[in-house]
Amino acid sequence: MPYWFTHSLLLVFIVFLGFRKKGWRTWPLMAWASHGAIDILSHTGAWSTWPFFPLPGQIEGIGDPWSWSPLWRAICITLAGAAWYATSVMTATWRTNALEPKP
Repeated sequence: MPYWFTHSLLLVFIVFLGFRKKGWRTWPLMAWASHGAIDILSHTGAWSTWPFFPLPGQIEGIGDPWSWSPLWRAICITLAGAAWYATSVMTATWRTNALEPKP
């Protein structure tokens, strides 16, 4: 049950609302939400996810990454790293502007 609760997109949404109410930045929650979204597709069996736990609706993924060969794991890690780097480069100017004090 703790696994389903922490991987629930519903919990991420509730935390998002709390952050917004306090005026905190919400973009760091994207890492948490994207992890849960990827788990929806990649976890099967006992580890399949309930995206809106505790509401009903457990989803059986389309693959089990624990049974992948080392080559496929390396390919996925490389693709994830490339996506992270591309996102970092694309948002570098935005981050710089967001951190500058406003006059």
